[in-house]
Amino acid sequence: MAELLYGVDLKTNSNSTIPGKYSDTYFRINTKAYCPQNGWNNNLKSAYEAEQYAIFKAHGWNIEEPTMSVSSMTAVKGRNYLYLHPQNYSGVCENDERTRLMEAFSLATTFSCQRVDVYHEIFDMTDEQLDTKLNAEIETITSAILKAFTL
Repeated sequence: MAELLYGVDLKTNSNSTIPGKYSDTYFRINTKAYCPQNGWNNNLKSAYEAEQYAIFKAHGWNIEEPTMSVSSMTAVKGRNYLYLHPQNYSGVCENDERTRLMEAFSLATTFSCQRVDVYHEIFDMTDEQLDTKLNAEIETITSAILKAFTL
């Protein structure tokens, strides 16, 4: 069952509040500058993009312009990466960074963050480190699988 914390839907991610951990994150955005059926309102688009850019830059993120006219900007900070679609800012986000962004978005005037969905944890490790971790837990994993499929 999903747990709610500061408007964040933690879904099944048990590590979504641990500092230093990364999670697959979706900031659900609402702006009058964009309508899915009609596209951009050109009178509001510039102000929205300027505010979006300013918020991310003020928090140390780099903004990358889209490579195609039908794409959106991306924001990058270290290992954090968010695709900035006007309805969803989505990607890999460190848990503390997510909290800072939520606070910044609460002050925005051209858009609002309706909620944040946090899904699975993103592990910051090499394939070798993951293999070692899984091998160390092989008995627990095997037991859980056998229990799940035992009548």
